Amino acid sequence: MIVDGLALGRAPLDLHYAHYGTRRVRVEMRDREPHEVLVPLEAPWYGSFPIDLFTEILVPIWRTDYRRVRLELVPKRPIETVPPEEEQRMTEAALEHGRALRRWVPGEGLPPGAGPAARPEPPVVEAEPFELP
Repeated sequence: MIVDGLALGRAPLDLHYAHYGTRRVRVEMRDREPHEVLVPLEAPWYGSFPIDLFTEILVPIWRTDYRRVRLELVPKRPIETVPPEEEQRMTEAALEHGRALRRWVPGEGLPPGAGPAARPEPPVVEAEPFELP
């Protein structure tokens, strides 16, 4: 599992966080399509201003906030199910990537089309926040 660009471990993952906000969660698994979502972590009622002044300073009780995100991964498509025009496009992209690397000289930056930025970004799916009872 990759959270905000950092590989943190295997699923199921317990992630301890200090700040609320939106996290980018990516799951990769052999024989499955990678899946990436934006998970909003909103502060609970007792963590928003000005209530947090009371709950954190005047009544400092340790509270644990648990969030659970469930992601379902779909199986990868077998290569036979890729349409011929898509297969041709993928082949041309791979060949161009190889040609660009062949022209590369050590000590210089990677040529255009040869680095990770050349790969298309996976679609990002918004996840609905929810809390456990």
